[in-house]
Amino acid sequence: MLFLKYPPITYNLGFLQAPFERVVKAASQWLEPQGSAPPELFTASFDDALGRLFPLTHWRKLFIECGFGWTAVFKDVDAVPEGPVGHLSQLLKCHGVIGTYYPEMGEFGSRHLGAVQLRYFKEHETFFLNHGRSISLTNGDDGWHFEQDQSPLPFERLDCYRNPRIKDRFTPAMLVEYLGHLGIDAVDPSKYGPRCAFFDVPPDVLRRHHEAGISIYRE
Repeated sequence: MLFLKYPPITYNLGFLQAPFERVVKAASQWLEPQGSAPPELFTASFDDALGRLFPLTHWRKLFIECGFGWTAVFKDVDAVPEGPVGHLSQLLKCHGVIGTYYPEMGEFGSRHLGAVQLRYFKEHETFFLNHGRSISLTNGDDGWHFEQDQSPLPFERLDCYRNPRIKDRFTPAMLVEYLGHLGIDAVDPSKYGPRCAFFDVPPDVLRRHHEAGISIYRE
């Protein structure tokens, strides 16, 4: 499964329902004033493109054109790309989606106890910014928890949310299925690319900001 191909980056797959050119232009207008260099535009396979994000610095962002009408968003950190997807979907007036799958690893106290989540952002303002539907299954210190917020999307399997076993209420297979209903073939690397845009913060900019006590927005 693609979610597990390049951990921790691919634990979270972000998407914007907008053409690649528009996304890159909006990202440039947002990121460059914060200290990012202009985007490096290139063509590459999915594997070669994701390689640009290693080693992890927490500042890099990668946008990849997708063959299904969306643009994929990746961050070089083990965190949900809510900033890029949420903020840019507001700027572009488009839908945004984040799919998250953390596998269970280790016993109690492990860094990743497991999670399956879907976040859906609307093209207009909602109850909070442009947040729309969210579905979340997480495994915490006290076991599995299932939560949902806002109105279900038309294709959701609502009966599954009543499964007696909490862990079965939202599975990785359901996440992939839901993304498919949105027109996103998230788990096939051949559907990504070839056009890519890579944003990074030059070391001298990081150093100057650190010396001046200025923080760079990490989202």
